[in-house]
Amino acid sequence: MSDDESMPELETPFELTNKILIDKHKLPIGDLNKQFDEANIEVAMQNRQKALQVYKDNQNEALLLISDSIEMFPRSSLYLNTRAEIFRFHGDVQLAIRDLKLAIDRNGDNVQFKTFKLLSELQFDCQDFSDCIANIQKALRLENDPTLKELLTEAQKRNQELQKRQQEFETQQQVKKEAEKPKKPDTQSQKMNDEIQDNIKNKYGDNPAFQSPLFKNLFNTAQNMNDDKAQELMGNEVLMAAFNDPDFAKKIAEVAKDPKAGAKYSNDPVFMKAFGAVLGAFK
Repeated sequence: MSDDESMPELETPFELTNKILIDKHKLPIGDLNKQFDEANIEVAMQNRQKALQVYKDNQNEALLLISDSIEMFPRSSLYLNTRAEIFRFHGDVQLAIRDLKLAIDRNGDNVQFKTFKLLSELQFDCQDFSDCIANIQKALRLENDPTLKELLTEAQKRNQELQKRQQEFETQQQVKKEAEKPKKPDTQSQKMNDEIQDNIKNKYGDNPAFQSPLFKNLFNTAQNMNDDKAQELMGNEVLMAAFNDPDFAKKIAEVAKDPKAGAKYSNDPVFMKAFGAVLGAFK
């Protein structure tokens, strides 16, 4: 067997490159502190031309070629834009945006129209309408492009719709948040209650007996009694007899101070009847 028959056929360099797995995130972005040789201009341009020829079928080779050009001339928008276009073609949108932003950062007031155009188109696809609009406007200051004008109109429309939906969502969240908050007492009701408490304290001091719900209800009713209510109470013989009985007054004061005390008077039919009349009259 000859050597030619025993040796497997070697793959071409192109085929090897096509199968290499590269980490796109680790491709060089260029070192601005390095010294650069203008003699590399021709090589860098040739790399770019080759990359544009093969990028549709062989992304890896194209990226390696254009990345070499970026290393040679890291401030060049031409090479950063080209790599961004290759990234975009193969769906690597965020990497494309990164390269375009590098081109903007590195060129100050000399950013190319195409850089702003590409970036605005990518931001539109990502629904980043606010930044998209800003970059379209920058591009249009450099060049009058009808397609970009149409994109600007659409981006402004989409941005308004997005902001409206965001506002509606925030409103719904705020309503939900307010609904989940513990209910605070009505301000007017609280004010009236405070006034009642002040009146109680002014007349009777801070005796806790007069802070019980029973006494406050009786006091509040008595304080706001109209003529009809007074006439109704005066016509209640049981109630009037109870109010004129010092013993009943003593017992009801005791119950007002401690409602549990009413248990020992539960077998006193006279007291319970009068006490029921009081509750019925002032409920």
